[in-house]
Amino acid sequence: MALTLIAQRNLSVRSKLILICLSLSVLPLLLFAAILAFTFSENMTAQGYEHLASVQDVKRNQVSELFKERVATAQVFVGEAPSHGMSENNTPALHYLKEFSIGVMHLTPDDSERTAILKSLFAERAAASSASSLSTSAGGLIRRAYYDNIHADFHTRLRSFSERFAIDDMYLIERRGRVVYSVKKGAYFGEDLKSGRYSTGVDAGLASMFEKVATHTEALSTDSVFTGFYPYPGRNHFVNYVAKPLFEFGELVGVVVLQYSNESVCRLLGGFAHLAGLSETYLVAPDHRLHSALTRITERPASMDNPAVASALAGLSARQTYSSYDGAQVLAVSTPVDVYGETWALVTEIPSQPIFNEMYATLGVGLAIVIGVIFIIGVVAWHYSGVITRPIKQLTLLGDELLEQQGAGAKGDEQQDDIRRIERYFYAMREAMLSEEASNQAKSRFLAAASHDLRQPLHAMGLFISALEPYVEDATGAKHMRRLKSSHDSLTKLFNALMDMARLEACAVTVNKETFCVDSLLSTLEGEYRAQAKAQGVRLRVAHCGVYIHTDSLLLERMLRNLLTNALRYAEGGKVLMGCRRRGDRLFIQVCDNGVGMTREQQQEVFKAFVQLDKRSDGLGLGLSIVEKTAKLLELPLSLQSASGKGSVFTLEAPRVAKPDMPQVDAQTELAAVPARQLVIVLDDDQEILQAMEALLTGWGCDVVLARSLMELGDKLDTLSGAPDLLLADVELANGENGVAAIELMSQRLQTPFTPALITGDTSVARMQEAAKMGLLMLYKPVAPAQLRSLLMHAQNQRQSETV
Repeated sequence: MALTLIAQRNLSVRSKLILICLSLSVLPLLLFAAILAFTFSENMTAQGYEHLASVQDVKRNQVSELFKERVATAQVFVGEAPSHGMSENNTPALHYLKEFSIGVMHLTPDDSERTAILKSLFAERAAASSASSLSTSAGGLIRRAYYDNIHADFHTRLRSFSERFAIDDMYLIERRGRVVYSVKKGAYFGEDLKSGRYSTGVDAGLASMFEKVATHTEALSTDSVFTGFYPYPGRNHFVNYVAKPLFEFGELVGVVVLQYSNESVCRLLGGFAHLAGLSETYLVAPDHRLHSALTRITERPASMDNPAVASALAGLSARQTYSSYDGAQVLAVSTPVDVYGETWALVTEIPSQPIFNEMYATLGVGLAIVIGVIFIIGVVAWHYSGVITRPIKQLTLLGDELLEQQGAGAKGDEQQDDIRRIERYFYAMREAMLSEEASNQAKSRFLAAASHDLRQPLHAMGLFISALEPYVEDATGAKHMRRLKSSHDSLTKLFNALMDMARLEACAVTVNKETFCVDSLLSTLEGEYRAQAKAQGVRLRVAHCGVYIHTDSLLLERMLRNLLTNALRYAEGGKVLMGCRRRGDRLFIQVCDNGVGMTREQQQEVFKAFVQLDKRSDGLGLGLSIVEKTAKLLELPLSLQSASGKGSVFTLEAPRVAKPDMPQVDAQTELAAVPARQLVIVLDDDQEILQAMEALLTGWGCDVVLARSLMELGDKLDTLSGAPDLLLADVELANGENGVAAIELMSQRLQTPFTPALITGDTSVARMQEAAKMGLLMLYKPVAPAQLRSLLMHAQNQRQSETV
């Protein structure tokens, strides 16, 4: 199947083969799921054993300590052990217990009257005297009242002690077997445990415990403790008895028996964190009787089902899986535990099936979902395989046509599969894109080189024309001068357009936002373009607007100039409207014309650089491209609406702002239109540029100092009679010198401030970024005389501000 899939060249057939392989992949998926389930089951079993064993380590210690505490409590009761590390002052119940044991059993010799009464009381009870015989005489009544006082004094204390240590009942038995005190039954219990009436029933265990003590009288000592577990009839659990003999002067005088219900053991075992909520924990005695909160007392030995019980009773921990009497598989963990010196078994078991049911259910659901998804994907993919492969087939045919048109088609291509044909097409398209990109780069390099080579003579031409214009007086000469100046202006605009585009692409344009009235900008443009519109037979109308906006006014003016120029060019004999529309807090500045308009395809091309919709234009096709890039720079949305034969509407969107507080300007403080006499130093290695600059600046009334190198500049600085106001330095000079070094030289030699300006014909991206980084004033050739005049005004203003 795999070899068939690889060899298949038809894409649609290959897709169906892929679906078949996808369907067959379900079989190894099922095998993997089975292996995964087996692995998970083994891990789950091991984790279950580890969890049960870790918990049993804790429970074993708790169970052992519980029974040790019961023995310690019996020792405290008879006053033979410390009060669990607690002082008598803060454990009054133990203190009272010790007082009672001393007062009743030890019979302190310094209380002779109390001793006599208690001795006679024990003697009378030993003789089976009735309660009435105690009251036959006045002395008997006194003794009876005194004993009642003693009982009332200690009964409350002993009951509190019993509740504190979870003692179900406390018995005080004199040595002949008569119960003389019980916390629950009171002081007049009086049963004789030797009568034989208590071989069964509630007190059978109490009688058995007394029998244990009585049968070991010869071997008794102060360390003797007797324990036992006996069924409690009707409650399905065992009762634990702890018996401690009482001695007075080395002689047995009675027995203290503490009775514990199995509830504390049940709570301890029942507090186990059950796995799956079905685990069972129980204690097994050496006689295989069960002691647990979760099972009943049963005649059937526990070891018949669970082989782990025998291991624990033998003193060994065990982990086993066995089948219970109902056939269910059970995980069992058993641990030996010390109970009153005997080895018992602490067992925790859980059916294995509930542990794995959830895992199997999860795996089953997951596997069913995977198979279902694969099935659905297969059905949908099979159904829509034609829809998916049809565009690929069409793309393949289109690629074949393009390759054939380019002459790159090869005979026998139809033998290749669809993917390889598409791959070949994309490689060919990549080669075409790289070729076009290389062509664009070559064109850009050619334009940069051409503009750099022509910029010097164009710059000198403009300076000479401006210097020559005042000397042309006759009408014919003035007419030719105007034509010459117009031609130079057109050529300068072309170069400036190229320079603007280069600046925008280099991100070297600085944005200076300010708040201004749009009407002032519209009025300026109206005055400049009205004569041109009239000459072209176009009716120019400007809708004035007094709204204020916040943006760069110079860049916005440049954008509107390009839009107006474009509108006048294509609306010959028609109308051009420039104005504003208000919509909420937005202002829409529009330039409309009723010219030839544009088709939808032309609208997509018009903003591209060097694109002209017709060949009538004498420009380079950069105007609208500059508008689009400048709009993005200023974050002003630009839109175009046009239709063939119905004109075009260009819209710039700007946010409206409130009118600012305009300061009043004194007319006397306004600068004159013509700069005052200034000393200007011109540094350039081109003699024609120096001569043109000298002619122009001298005509404006400036004193001019010319230099062609840094050495000549240094010599001229030594002979200056005054402080220079302005330095005009070419960036690149002969012999590796540059204008930046000239600025540094003048800064070191002169004590007075001056205004430096660099002039360059290099419009490369690197040069523009360098100028922006240096923060120096940079003029790009050809420099218009108006720019030089503005620079002189700037230098004059700066000089005046420094002298104030």
